[in-house]
Amino acid sequence: MRGEGRLPERAAHLAWGSAMPVMGIREYLAVLRRQRWVVIGAVAIVVASAAVFLLIQTPQYQATATVLLRPGDPSERFFTGNTPEPPLNVEGEAAFATSFPVVAEAAESLPGVDPVEMLEHLSVTVDEESAIVRISATRPDPAQARDTATAVARAFVDGRRSAETANLGRLLEEFEAQLQELQGEIAELDAQIGDGGVTTPPDALNPSAVGPPGSPRAARHAALVRYQEIFERQQLLLIERGVRRGGAQLVSPALLPSEPVGPSLPQAAAVAGFAGLLVGLGLALLRDHLDDRLRTGDDAAAQAGLPVLAELPKVRRRRRASGVESVVYPNGALAEAVRGLRTTLQCLDPDNPVRRLVVTSPGRSEGKSFVALNLATVYAQAGYRTVVVSADLRRPTLEAVLEHPPGGLGLTSVVQAPDLHAAELASDPAADQRAQRRREPAERRPSVEEALVPTSVAKLWLLPSGPLPPNPAELLGSTAMDQVLDRLAGMVDMVVVDTPPVLAVTDAAILATGADGVVLVVAPGQTASRAVRRATAALSAVNARLLGIVVNKVVRMSSGNDAYYAEGAQTVGLSVDAGVGDGNGNSPSGHAPRLRK
Repeated sequence: MRGEGRLPERAAHLAWGSAMPVMGIREYLAVLRRQRWVVIGAVAIVVASAAVFLLIQTPQYQATATVLLRPGDPSERFFTGNTPEPPLNVEGEAAFATSFPVVAEAAESLPGVDPVEMLEHLSVTVDEESAIVRISATRPDPAQARDTATAVARAFVDGRRSAETANLGRLLEEFEAQLQELQGEIAELDAQIGDGGVTTPPDALNPSAVGPPGSPRAARHAALVRYQEIFERQQLLLIERGVRRGGAQLVSPALLPSEPVGPSLPQAAAVAGFAGLLVGLGLALLRDHLDDRLRTGDDAAAQAGLPVLAELPKVRRRRRASGVESVVYPNGALAEAVRGLRTTLQCLDPDNPVRRLVVTSPGRSEGKSFVALNLATVYAQAGYRTVVVSADLRRPTLEAVLEHPPGGLGLTSVVQAPDLHAAELASDPAADQRAQRRREPAERRPSVEEALVPTSVAKLWLLPSGPLPPNPAELLGSTAMDQVLDRLAGMVDMVVVDTPPVLAVTDAAILATGADGVVLVVAPGQTASRAVRRATAALSAVNARLLGIVVNKVVRMSSGNDAYYAEGAQTVGLSVDAGVGDGNGNSPSGHAPRLRK
């Protein structure tokens, strides 16, 4: 029985060019669980890098000197009167504190210090509200940092004082020039009037005695008033210059720092850990997005367009014993899952039950032989006479699990001998004479019954691969192979064929054409999505009847169900040379079964 194949149908959210689905909290947690080592590695690398960077760096010490500014230019007050003081120029003060003249003056008090090099280690902050300037110096030597900050602060204060004194001096010189000019003007007016000049102050003069406007007396009076005003300002400015100490005052010289600046190792580790966590999360999301491997059975079903027949739990290596898992742990979770797979296969089409089943996978190490052997075992345990065929003629696996020695009588011995002998006789009549001389006549070739190997499981036989041929594909596609499978189907109730991976060689596709159904085994976290699509397309191309997908090696959290399965688990020995009958003491070859405990 063979059904029509069908091409895989990809899910809409996985189609190329479609919008990415919105991930929920569960999806993000699943990504973090899968990519946890990426996140842990990123955090470890960033924290270790930060720690190494801090350890190899030379410790730097920072000292800070505080300067109080006295905003306001006296020259502006003399010209503008009692106006509010202008706001503090923050940028100008900071630029002046780090100007080369100020730094050069500070470097003169520090022996062996280059002002250009000093500038690279200075920083200035200005508080506009409190008019506080903080001058900081960062150096590898604490004393050098203290001396540098203090020297620059003193040079800044001296520079401000020198600049203000220079402004006041220029203003006094301007006042003196104006007074001399007015004195000359008044002397000329006195000569014109000829009354010997005025002996009383200008503000005490009677305006009526000044004379009419435009007269020499009126002009002399105006000159005297101006002279009096400038003279008073000059005297006030002289007092200001004597009283003021400049526009800045050193409030606190720099102290000797006791601890290096910069984050401590625990602080740096905390910050680096947070940064590494962000980097790790980004890398985890990117890596998971670029990872093409299947994650769940739903992913496999979406890629292949096939139903998931069963999900088999991953067997921990430390628990695995020699033999078939379903026999060693008959009440375990895996055995129950394989029994569910058997039930599903039986219920697919009750009117046309599957009797010849091909088990394959897209690639290697996905557990196809494991699934085939356990499935055949549970069929036999249910009372079905079952043969498991080791048709992987390139890397046979069933013999090693069942402890059957390789290279003996097996599938290749049965398949190639009659056909090749017949073909040889047809092409070369002398071949019969050569065969007789070798005493290997065709009628003495081994039969299918002779090649079967009984196992310790009742009603389960193994047809081993036999000697590995140089042309497996041609051998499996021969008429003799079809005859062997037909003979097995007539002898037993169920034939399970273990084949090579479908994407590696064509053997699985060849055998699938004569089977009642094909089961594709995939492994989450191992099988790529594109491999599932290619495998499904390859089987559909030969019109194989694809029954569905078996998801193997499913990682499950420990739960009460697993404990429930394990309570009744029994350990049963398995021996490949032990004969198993059909329940009545008979084996398919007619020999009495030989059971060994």
